Amino acid sequence: MSSHPSIASIVARFQAGLKTRILAFGSSNTERFLAGTHWFDVLDLAVKNTYGRVHHCINTGIGGHSSRLMLERFEHDAEFYRPHLAIITVGGNDSLSETNKLSEEEFDANLRELRRRFAEMGCAVVFQTYYAADPAQIGAESEKKFNHYMGIIRKVAAETNSGLVDHNTRWEAL
Repeated sequence: MSSHPSIASIVARFQAGLKTRILAFGSSNTERFLAGTHWFDVLDLAVKNTYGRVHHCINTGIGGHSSRLMLERFEHDAEFYRPHLAIITVGGNDSLSETNKLSEEEFDANLRELRRRFAEMGCAVVFQTYYAADPAQIGAESEKKFNHYMGIIRKVAAETNSGLVDHNTRWEAL
């Protein structure tokens, strides 16, 4: 992951001391509930401790949102901040939520549209998959669909030359 061009360009900004805006854009796994316990807090501290205060972390995660809803709020919750790096984490609600469930085709198209809009701003994009779903909580059929949508994220990241943090693969064994 660290050798991906999207990340390398951001690291170069940090090393040069250029102020860099990092946007976390997603659903509940992005929304910050408790200070200091969130993955984005860890990223913020890691950058600060390694490069100094050369960045601003902006979190616009909203629980329950799908990629469709993220596109609807893109202007105010993403474009407004003109980020240098966008970390996009979405897919659970797209695959499982009764109110936000999307077809595979729409989910794929929405990820590509999000990537296009960020790229148009000159923003590097890193997609993230969710941690693994618990089949005891959601059922085997829902887990299968959830994992398929995580595969769509992997595919779109590869085909659009975007970065990828694949939590799903790492956590699945647990």
